[in-house]
Amino acid sequence: MVDPDLEERLERLRSEFVRRFTEPDAEVRAVVSPYRICPLGAHVDHQGGPVLGTAIDAGTLIVFAPSKDRTCRLESTNFDAPCIVELDGDRAPSDWGRYFWAAAATLSREYGPLRRGIDALIEGTLPGGGLSSSASVVLGYLQALAEVNGEELEPTQQIVLARRAENEFVGVKCGILDPACIIASRRDHLVAIDTEHCTWEMVHGVKAADEGRFLVAFSGVGRNLQQTGFNDRVD
Repeated sequence: MVDPDLEERLERLRSEFVRRFTEPDAEVRAVVSPYRICPLGAHVDHQGGPVLGTAIDAGTLIVFAPSKDRTCRLESTNFDAPCIVELDGDRAPSDWGRYFWAAAATLSREYGPLRRGIDALIEGTLPGGGLSSSASVVLGYLQALAEVNGEELEPTQQIVLARRAENEFVGVKCGILDPACIIASRRDHLVAIDTEHCTWEMVHGVKAADEGRFLVAFSGVGRNLQQTGFNDRVD
């Protein structure tokens, strides 16, 4: 599914990135990482169960460029305070930058120390929680850091690394449901995922609005899985 205003949003974000970070002729890149819904099977993926999901037309946009050193300068349209992450640092930031730190730490563990950081401007469209904004932004960070460091991540690698980032560095014992839905989804299809073997197949979904729609409603209540009993339930 594609946000009809995506190009307009990306162009606005690119212009704002240039204003804040760099020169107009700099090599600016972008990552679009959607959120996901899970019609069937949520919270069985961490036990290897089958799940059904799909990406939606809302998500995370990251506009970025390689930094001049190994310092990463992050700003977000969703948060007032910027975040600076040193790739040499061994301690997670206490604010929204912890997800970037988790992605960088995971890549460093897999491929060795990263040579270059990024400057990035991030925008998310999620009003609360429950659509996997964490997997969305972690996948976006992984892709951006891999690009500027000359690494090419295959789909399965992205899924495994995103899960590892959340398990080992964010502290959430999630399965692969979220990153697999985001990576594997295609227009007008659902994704049937075998979470034990990290494989999936496409299932024809709704092809037209008059056949049916998914409605996502915000309850007005936010949450953070680290601060709930989620990990205890996994155990």
